[in-house]
Amino acid sequence: MSLYDHLPLDDGEITERRLLQSIVEVARHVFDSAAASVFLVDPDTGELVFEAVSGKGEGHLLGTRFPPGTGIAGWVAASGQPMIADDVAETPQFAHDAAESTGYVPNSIMAAPLVRHERCIGVLEVLDRSYSSHRPGGSGETGANDRPGANDRPGANDGPGERAGAADSGDSGDSGGSRGELADVHLLGLLAAQAAYGLELLLRLRDASASASPGDDVHVLLQRISARVPKGARTAHPTALKLLAAAEELL
Repeated sequence: MSLYDHLPLDDGEITERRLLQSIVEVARHVFDSAAASVFLVDPDTGELVFEAVSGKGEGHLLGTRFPPGTGIAGWVAASGQPMIADDVAETPQFAHDAAESTGYVPNSIMAAPLVRHERCIGVLEVLDRSYSSHRPGGSGETGANDRPGANDRPGANDGPGERAGAADSGDSGDSGGSRGELADVHLLGLLAAQAAYGLELLLRLRDASASASPGDDVHVLLQRISARVPKGARTAHPTALKLLAAAEELL
């Protein structure tokens, strides 16, 4: 069963949501993370809204809202800058209460803004990425709360230590030819670009739906057209007749 089967959506919106869902699933598997998600920045309220979730919380977080500026996602949305927080406990922007309310408190977060036309419309987050995905010769600390023995494995506390801040700080992570921190940020940026396209399509679809009149079902529309035809009229504009004939075929 799809995550969206219970939602009152049209086919177009389901398609766009599935596109976003595929992106967070790819992100979660690429980084071997506990979860990945896409937040929408609500254009009317500025709230952060879960639009796609893979991993922890995917069964209940869709549609959940947080006030503007909440947590690392809120900071990224406001600043338009990516962030890597290897230890959220040492990161001032992290909102512990908000994380607790989701049912999962991560140890590390990567986040990137979703930017379209020089405006941040959302945030892509990756929670507790596996250090083994980008550090050589050791598993590192996964950070996932329910991954037993993460700190007992060799190399769990090795590395440059926990750090948080804008991801363009120039720290490339460990040496040794493996995928380093900058490469992780670059990969996250590529995924964020794809997510931005998907989120923009979803927003356009919602805008189009919102601009349509609630009473515009086919019967009401036909009644309005009929009312505009003068009684007893035997002729009409040729173009209008062609359009009505085409509509008849489509209906």
